[in-house]
Amino acid sequence: MYNFFSFNIGKKFIKIILFLILFRIGSFIPIYNIKMSFIVNKFIDFNDHPILKIYNLFSGGSLVKFSIFSMGMMPYISSTILIQFLSNTVPYFIKLKNDFNSKNIYNLYIYIFTFIISIINSFITLLSINRIFNIIDINIISFIFSMISLISGTFILIWLSNKITDIGIGNGGSIMVFIGIINNLPTYVTKIIKKIFNNSIKFEIILLILILIILYILIYAITFIECSQRKIIINYPKQYIFNKNFTNIFSPSYLPIKINISGIMPISFSSTLITFFRMLIYNIYIYTKFNIFNLILLFLKSGTLSYIIIYAILIFIFNYAYSFISFNISNTSNNLKKSGILIPGIRPGINTEIYLSKIINNLIFISFLYIFFIYIITEMLNKINLINVSGSSLLIVVVISIEIINQLQNNLISNKYSLILKKLNLDY
Repeated sequence: MYNFFSFNIGKKFIKIILFLILFRIGSFIPIYNIKMSFIVNKFIDFNDHPILKIYNLFSGGSLVKFSIFSMGMMPYISSTILIQFLSNTVPYFIKLKNDFNSKNIYNLYIYIFTFIISIINSFITLLSINRIFNIIDINIISFIFSMISLISGTFILIWLSNKITDIGIGNGGSIMVFIGIINNLPTYVTKIIKKIFNNSIKFEIILLILILIILYILIYAITFIECSQRKIIINYPKQYIFNKNFTNIFSPSYLPIKINISGIMPISFSSTLITFFRMLIYNIYIYTKFNIFNLILLFLKSGTLSYIIIYAILIFIFNYAYSFISFNISNTSNNLKKSGILIPGIRPGINTEIYLSKIINNLIFISFLYIFFIYIITEMLNKINLINVSGSSLLIVVVISIEIINQLQNNLISNKYSLILKKLNLDY
């Protein structure tokens, strides 16, 4: 307890809570020109509207309240991924990324792309929620102001996210999504309990216990995979003086690589992209009434075989792309070579790159199977209709929890060393 409140950890948590309070307050500020009577008199169950359900998840639960935070940070995340991709393929962006003095210009491009994506996103979001719920008075001026309120909400979230990230305990955006998910947990648990006691069927109670056991196993599996590493043995040189001569002696160590390099990004981005595409097709169909668009919507209906196949393909593509963005093989190989570090049995340079590529490809395939397995199991559980679990939500909650715990442990260890140095009067 002393370690927790020592130094700045307690203060950090207080700051995070204050920013999260601002986030929760903002999530109740409605979109401009929305019919307030609709929000006051009706409760929306987004399980009946799967097109918007995923969007509500990544907005931290703000879309269900038709808040200015309804788009969440997905425009910013999409922009960041796009710039990261360009930074590994386009020479101009590669130069920007590597040049420390150009960091502000690099970040400016992220915000420019965020703004462009936000415009498109806000337009489609407003059309979709209005077509489904008819809650916005449509005219050009009011619609533009409604778009501005959504875009402003996204940039407020970016500011809050950056402030929380700067505190040093977890990623701000991830924490806000995490809070949005667990915020609905008490209501969700209450619904399940009421359902069981209303039916009072022993079979359903036994089934619920089995489902909870499966969920526990899934959480354990996610934790195990996310904390697992592929350790590559490396030898790094140490200089020793022997008979007044310097001698290099190679000391063994290892290079750790996470099993799931890409984290929650593949399933998050796949869910968002396919939902965004469905919203776009839905609006086109409403205005054109062409049957081809209705067929596409049926083809992309959640739970169908076609949807599962497309979802799996998207997860694999984003997992593959983001893994190589997160772990730059060429840079890693060059850094090992410059430091004189060797992988036993592998020559420096191109051979090291080929060796690392094979390992990364194997890890990508394993992580794809792992993410897709989580999705399939949760979809199967949802078919029972006793409990509704999102694979995305489960993965995000567990991964973010691990991230927060790890950063908290790092802060505690750092504080312990600072305390020791102060006691020894070595902290200058």
